[in-house]
Amino acid sequence: MKRTLRVTLFSGLAALLLGLGAAVPASAATTPATPSTSSASTTFTASTQPMSLTTVPGITFAPTLVPDTATNGSYNAASVDNPLTVTNPGYATGYTVDVQNTPFNNSDATATAGDGKVLSGAVLNLPAPVAAAANEGNPSTGPVTSAVTLSGDNTNQVVETASANGGLGVWNSPYTASGINLTVPAGQEPGSYTSTLTWTLGNTVA
Repeated sequence: MKRTLRVTLFSGLAALLLGLGAAVPASAATTPATPSTSSASTTFTASTQPMSLTTVPGITFAPTLVPDTATNGSYNAASVDNPLTVTNPGYATGYTVDVQNTPFNNSDATATAGDGKVLSGAVLNLPAPVAAAANEGNPSTGPVTSAVTLSGDNTNQVVETASANGGLGVWNSPYTASGINLTVPAGQEPGSYTSTLTWTLGNTVA
């Protein structure tokens, strides 16, 4: 009897639960909530700092025999100390970078014209470097670089140009030593020769 009673009670409870479940009404349809909006704002003020050439490259060639054979000398640079770096703190004018150079002059002050005073006919060839922003994700259009040939006549050559609204932020244009070449006609005197390179930044596009 006890076992039968327990089973009966359980069966009745199950039936009761099933009955209650059947009596639960279907969920009513929900109405989507109206979305709310907000805003985020910021203001950037213009910089008072000028556009600038932060670094320019210094170039060194390894010592070698004076070119006095039947073949003209051709030499690649041994090292370059800095990239060409332009810092543009938000000016939308665009810019150009020019470079010129003096003749390769002998460091020996006693040298005279025709007696090893200059490295006659020397030509310095700079390749077009690859410009890259110093930061990740810079959205402005980068500057365009150009290869230049410097003959020591102090004539400006355009080496880098940023269009209007381009070149914003800091842009590095590194030179590789192996890409820089110095050609020297045979028929020179031994000595240490140096050319001065002058780099000029203009903040308007020609």
